Amino acid sequence: MPLPAISEGQIRQNASTTIFAAALASYEQEAVRSLVTRGPVLTIEVEIPTATLFQVRCTFDAAGLTRVACGCSDHTPPGYWCEHIVAGLLAYARRPERVVERPAFAAVLADLDPEQLRTLLLTLVAEDPDLGVAIERRLPAVGGESAAPPRRVAPDFSSVRRGIRSHLRGRFQYESWGDESGDIEEDASFDQARLLIAEGDAPTALALLGVITDEYLKGLEDLAASRTYWSTSPPSVNAGSPSGTRATASMC
Repeated sequence: MPLPAISEGQIRQNASTTIFAAALASYEQEAVRSLVTRGPVLTIEVEIPTATLFQVRCTFDAAGLTRVACGCSDHTPPGYWCEHIVAGLLAYARRPERVVERPAFAAVLADLDPEQLRTLLLTLVAEDPDLGVAIERRLPAVGGESAAPPRRVAPDFSSVRRGIRSHLRGRFQYESWGDESGDIEEDASFDQARLLIAEGDAPTALALLGVITDEYLKGLEDLAASRTYWSTSPPSVNAGSPSGTRATASMC
């Protein structure tokens, strides 16, 4: 099923004049390599600058675009999309015939037998150990046997601080201004704190939560300083649908 369309006007609303001009030039130079949909997600590969390939993910619902994300680290003004997102969506808006629709993964995996699925999972885990950790955590939920709990290692607070700073940089570079929900998207350090509490190590959990709180407060101070610098608030990110669907952007 085709995803909803997006207009060039909607794209312009979420891009600074400089970024839009650069993205338009990149689009015209065929920097957008592919556009692929799986269910409600559009994945776009954009090569800007030359020989550097970035992946843009756009999520839709029935009303239109709801979320965009890019793996780049461009210093885009808060509230605006980066050049990769803008170039990719220009290609989606102007060249819908380039979009390749692929089946959902449930359909892709349906024909594999248990041994093929096992081989596939083991191969993926070997390539990405973090995937193995995620699978292990979910085994009890799907009725499998969980492995013996590993020996816990005290959290590295310096590493936690670096991880939160990286997480916040991605969020504040691409999130729209004035998120009415007030929600904070958690990073992995919150899971560490919950695990410590579950294991009865309240003092370490309290110390970790202190580090998390400190870094989030510093991040909010940085965001406030950034908003002061950009004295004119950029337009809100809005997919332009009648229902007022809001599209937010974050790091992948």
